[in-house]
Amino acid sequence: MEKTVTIIIILSMVVYVSMAAIHQPVIQAFRALIDTKLGEMIRNLRDRLVETK
Repeated sequence: MEKTVTIIIILSMVVYVSMAAIHQPVIQAFRALIDTKLGEMIRNLRDRLVETK
């Protein structure tokens, strides 16, 4: 589970960097998407951790 999350983060960073050279508006949309997705994932993980305690 953690390996796939790490791979996804690394891939998104690679895409992010390669896109940064191309389009600034696309980057802003992509960043917003990543922020919301990561925020959801972090919230879900935190909720799960709280439940198991």
